[in-house]
Amino acid sequence: MTKGTIRKLIADRNFGFITTEPGEDLFFHSNELRGVAYNSLREGQQVEFEIGQARSGRPQAIEVRLAQPQGMSAVTTVGGGDENEIRKLIWTYPYAAENHNLELMMSLFTDDVRLVANGTEYNGAEAVRGFYQNIYKDYENIMNKITNIVLDVKNGMASGQAFFMARVEVVGLGLDVSTEGDYSYKFVKADGKWRISELILNARWTQPVTWSYLSSLQAENEIRRLLTTYAYAVDDKDINLLMSLFASDVRLSIPSKELQGAEAAKEYYLGLFASQEKMRHKIFNVELDVKNAMGRAYVTYTGRSMDTGKDSALEGNYRYKFAKVDGKWRISELVMEY
Repeated sequence: MTKGTIRKLIADRNFGFITTEPGEDLFFHSNELRGVAYNSLREGQQVEFEIGQARSGRPQAIEVRLAQPQGMSAVTTVGGGDENEIRKLIWTYPYAAENHNLELMMSLFTDDVRLVANGTEYNGAEAVRGFYQNIYKDYENIMNKITNIVLDVKNGMASGQAFFMARVEVVGLGLDVSTEGDYSYKFVKADGKWRISELILNARWTQPVTWSYLSSLQAENEIRRLLTTYAYAVDDKDINLLMSLFASDVRLSIPSKELQGAEAAKEYYLGLFASQEKMRHKIFNVELDVKNAMGRAYVTYTGRSMDTGKDSALEGNYRYKFAKVDGKWRISELVMEY
């Protein structure tokens, strides 16, 4: 094995740098520690390791363990092998979260895992996978730190608690938010490896923001994109894109005409596209009531007739109702008032 000295520890990210005896600096992550806990390391300690390759292609230290003084045999660190394995499991969790590594995340859990996140319960690996898929979709630049780990390992069973702090950026909003709270764990040993069988997450926002507030912001952002997409779809005569914006039972109200259902709406727009050479929409002064899934906007429209070549212009209001279908917002009612 190669020998070196821990030059620097980045405690909030669970990695550091080792200087080899020839003087080369190598990166290492807590995932590669063997028989020692990351939070017990100190800069200047002597270590032994193998040299592997990072995803970037650069060399990094792997299989890192404390160097044993000459004449001494290896000893088991405080807490024993099981406790060290469980601590590694816990520290792998933030690494998987920060790197949006869903497969690594799911490898930490049993098939029948129970996850409780701020009172909402998810049972089984598939339900938990869906939870983390949504986390990775809604948040980016995740930073997660786990500290104050307390474990109770007895007779092949284990439980524990830890304090965590996290910072995330909400996708589409450019909003950084911070949270802190507690993890409560239960662990079991499956196929010779420790896995998380239960994780209870209690989070509290450390900025003046709540889950409901974030959900409202995300919903408003998605609905505004929906309205903008409507204008693009009509102007580009993209019937497939346009119909993807409506619920299947959409109600369309046009001056002197009422239409019900997606097929009726599609027939109307195809007729409109066939009669107009050019169309230009502008939708602005959008007002949304996300709580009641309603909204309105002011609209201006210009078009050129295929038959006469004459230009026409309209202005007025759109009134909307929205519904969430398969996790996506759709227009369930559109009333045009010209």
